[in-house]
Amino acid sequence: MQIPMIFFTIIIEKRKKDPNEQYIWHLQQKELDRIEHQRVMQAALLPPYCTRL
Repeated sequence: MQIPMIFFTIIIEKRKKDPNEQYIWHLQQKELDRIEHQRVMQAALLPPYCTRL
């Protein structure tokens, strides 16, 4: 007895962002990059045995 196989294809489209949302996302990423850079620079001031990244 054979059971027919049914294949489902799910297509997920990315939500379209308006220009304001894109700008806010860009600002968030820029701030995160700045914070990460600041963290790395502060860690560079300490000797290697004092840091745990």
